[in-house]
Amino acid sequence: SRAGSRREASAALDALDGEDVAGGVAARFAYRSVAPADYGLTVDEILETPDSELQQLVSIKRLAPYRDREFVVSADRRKKWRKERAAKAAARKAAHEAERKKRKRAK
Repeated sequence: SRAGSRREASAALDALDGEDVAGGVAARFAYRSVAPADYGLTVDEILETPDSELQQLVSIKRLAPYRDREFVVSADRRKKWRKERAAKAAARKAAHEAERKKRKRAK
C-alpha cells in the first residue's frame, strides 16, 4: 500500500546519519568517515595558505573519494611548493612596505 511504502521510506530516511539544509530544504545525507590526510603539511601551513595555493599542491581532482589509491605528495614537490610560497610571501611583504613608504612620503 501507498501508506506502507511512505512509512518505509520515512524510516529509511530517519536511519541516515546526517541532517543538513540544501537550498532551504531539509535533507539527510549518509556521511562517511575518512582518514585524515595532511599531505606532509603542518596545521599552520594548511590554515594560513589560501585555497588557491593549496590546490596547486594537491588538486581537488586528487581528492575524489572514488579513487582507488591515495594521492601522495612527494617531499621534493612539498619543498618546491614551500619555496614558492615563501617567495610569494616575501614579494607581498615587499609590495606592502613599498606602498607604506609611498603613503608616508605623500603626507
